[in-house]
Amino acid sequence: MYSAMRLSLLAAMASLSLGLSGTASAAPAATDVRHPNVLLFTADDMHCQSLESFGGKVAGLTPNLDRFAAEGMRFERAHVNVAICQPSRGVLATGRYGHNSGILGFMHTRRDIPTIMETLREAGYRTGILGKVDHSTPKADYRWDFVHDFAELGNGRSPQRYYGYAKEFFAQCRESGQPFYFMVNSHDPHRPYHVPGRKYGQSEEPSRTYSPSEVEVPGFVPDLPGVREELYDLEKDPDCLHNLVDSPQHQEVLQRYRRTLRDWMVRTGDPLLGAFDHRDDRQVVNATIREYTRGSRKIRQPRRPTPGR
Repeated sequence: MYSAMRLSLLAAMASLSLGLSGTASAAPAATDVRHPNVLLFTADDMHCQSLESFGGKVAGLTPNLDRFAAEGMRFERAHVNVAICQPSRGVLATGRYGHNSGILGFMHTRRDIPTIMETLREAGYRTGILGKVDHSTPKADYRWDFVHDFAELGNGRSPQRYYGYAKEFFAQCRESGQPFYFMVNSHDPHRPYHVPGRKYGQSEEPSRTYSPSEVEVPGFVPDLPGVREELYDLEKDPDCLHNLVDSPQHQEVLQRYRRTLRDWMVRTGDPLLGAFDHRDDRQVVNATIREYTRGSRKIRQPRRPTPGR
C-alpha cells in the first residue's frame, strides 16, 4: 500500500527550503541568482501515474505533491534512462548513460568524471542528502557535508524525521551563507509495503492507503491477478510472485519481451549479449560486466542498427 503522508513530506520540505532561502538576507550567496539553491527529491519506485497531477485515478493520494505540481512546471515527456535504482540515480548525478559512467548496476564509478555534487561543492555549495545514500552517491569516496540515512529516518518513512533534518540542514546553510544542493530521497513506495496492524521498524503510519480494486496496473506489465496483488500488498500474499511466474500468460509475455530484447542486442552489436544469453550463470555475467566496465578492447563497441531493419 502506498502512503500519501510519506510522499507529501517532500513537497512540504520544498516549500520550507524556498521560504528559508527567500528570507536569508544575511546570506547573500544563498539568494544570489547566479547560485540558486537546488532541492532534488525522489520517491523510490513510484510510477508517475500514482500522482493525480499526472493522471492518477486515486483521489487524495498525494495532495501536497499535486499542489506543488500545480504551482510549478511539470515535465510530461521526461523518462528515467534506466529502470533500476542506482544506475538511474547515476544518470542524474553524472549526466551520462550508464555505459559511459560505469554505473551499470548496483555499483559506483571508478572513472574520473565530474558529478553534480562535486561540481557544486567546488562552486561553494554545501551538499546534503537524506536517504538512499549509497545508491545516490556515484563515487564511493565522496563525503557529503550533511548526511542521514535509512535507520535515522524511521526506515526512510518518517515525515517528522525528514522534516527535522531538513530544518537543521537549511539552518546550517543560512548560518554559513552557502547555497545548497540538497537531495532528499524517500524510501517509499518501495517494498515492503505498509500493512495495517504491522509496524515496519520505525516507520510512521500512512495517512492514506488503497485496495487492490483501486490499483491501476501500468501498461508495460500484464494485468494479471498476481501483478495486481503484488502492487497492492506482497506481504499479504507471499506466494503471489510464485503464482505469477508460473502462470502461462506471464511466461508468454516474458518470452516475447526476451526475444525482442535479444533481437535488438544482436542488431546493435551489444557487448553484453553474452551476459544476456548466459544470464543464469553468475560467473559469466560478472566476468562480462567486469571486462566491459574496464573498457576492454576485446569487446566490440555497439553499432547503430541498420535503417529499416
